[in-house]
Amino acid sequence: MKNSEIVEDSKQIDSYLKGKLDRNAIDNLWVSFLRNPVLYDYFEIELHLRSMILKSQKKKDHAEKIAAGRRIWRRRVAYLSVAAVLLFVTLISINQFLFKHTTDIDQIALSIIEPGEMVAGSIFRSEENSGLILEVELNRAIAEAFNQQYESSIYRLNTLIHDELTEK
Repeated sequence: MKNSEIVEDSKQIDSYLKGKLDRNAIDNLWVSFLRNPVLYDYFEIELHLRSMILKSQKKKDHAEKIAAGRRIWRRRVAYLSVAAVLLFVTLISINQFLFKHTTDIDQIALSIIEPGEMVAGSIFRSEENSGLILEVELNRAIAEAFNQQYESSIYRLNTLIHDELTEK
């Protein structure tokens, strides 16, 4: 079999598999298969190669669809995460700005509870009441410093120091 015949027969097999041959050409091709079994082997090889290519293409398409689906889910998770963070920040902001107390809780407690009624663990152990008022005033000064009322805190601490020094 010559190279030109092989090329011509390969073209006919290719046209047959693509469905481009008319009825007479198909009959002539099958007659050629019967006369030359090697040509039929070429036909089978071409047929199997095309089916393998088609299967690999289907697998590739399936893998691409799975990858695309994963990308979509990753985007959705990212968007949902951003939305959740924004919602959380919004709720915290609403809580801070709408429901903000005008006075601090420690200032309310200090104004309601008399210094003589405030008792700490150290006072229960000691029988002296002299430390009670000093501790309460010291706690008020510290609370004022935490609430950024520095001038009144410094004044209260200076008063405590001066009173303590004059007593001794």
